Amino acid sequence: MSRPLSNRIRLASALTVLAEVLAIALSPALSHAQSAGKQLTVERIFSSPSLSGASLQGLEWTQDGRRLSYFHPAGEGRDARKELWVVDAATGRHSVLVDADKLAAILPPPKTPPSQSTGLGRVPAQQYLWAPGGNALLFAGENSLTWLDLNTQQTKSLTVTDERVSDAKISPDGEWVSFIRNHNLWVVNVSSLKETQLSRGGNDDFLEGELDWVYPEELDLHAAYWWSPDSSRIAYLEMDERQVTKYPLVNFLSYIGEIQTMRYPKAGDANPVVRVGVVPVDGGKTQWIAAGPDTDVYIARVNWLPDSRRLAIQQLNRAQNRLDLFLASSETGG
Repeated sequence: MSRPLSNRIRLASALTVLAEVLAIALSPALSHAQSAGKQLTVERIFSSPSLSGASLQGLEWTQDGRRLSYFHPAGEGRDARKELWVVDAATGRHSVLVDADKLAAILPPPKTPPSQSTGLGRVPAQQYLWAPGGNALLFAGENSLTWLDLNTQQTKSLTVTDERVSDAKISPDGEWVSFIRNHNLWVVNVSSLKETQLSRGGNDDFLEGELDWVYPEELDLHAAYWWSPDSSRIAYLEMDERQVTKYPLVNFLSYIGEIQTMRYPKAGDANPVVRVGVVPVDGGKTQWIAAGPDTDVYIARVNWLPDSRRLAIQQLNRAQNRLDLFLASSETGG
């Protein structure tokens, strides 16, 4: 069956925009190559800009699909700062959305040294998100969350902490920002800046709203909590890691190569015991979902139904040859 005409038009428009952004990213290398003529020297091979062009980073569509934003170098060379640009999908017009000075203040370099990433399912963390309506951006730093109002160009810090924050998300109504801190799930109100801790049991053994090694690797799952469509609740995974084997790893990206430990279940060993909970956005008791007596299973997918009162949960057996789909009430757990 062929695609509807409207879908083909939207797909062609999206591909056109991506092609234009790629052309902008490659233009410094192409222009340099043209001006240098046909002679290729060793110095040119290892100089800037790269012959392969600049890699595009931070591609994010607005929720209405009308604009595409991306990071763009403000200058040439490895030390060039970056700006945030945006392209209008209908007109193809490119413009600076956040200049280099403001972006450097909002997203400072990380304070901690890099750590090696393991697991084929790992993806880089998003550095910014579009708010619903497209009038604001949320920037996620190593230990900071910053809200930028695009109409006024005013920023405000949503978190004041020296602790690491991760996996930030904006609620569907744009009034809350959720994130993980110290293995627990938190929210902050964008207007009042009031923080609320939603889960309490998070530590190295219990991950609340946070993924382990297995789920991104085996199930291509990149989130462990989900907002309800009406922004009143959050469903999240709790991972009991106590029975999972700990393995020592050498961090070769570190200057001194310190030892890190990671829980990794070899074939036949214990997986984390995972369950689904639902908690109100203003705090309170978590309602745990009844999922049956078998705990040696995967929770492969969790989806809210449009009524924001029920969840669709996919449960996969250990052999990954049987998938059960069941519905549960977010209010009663049954």
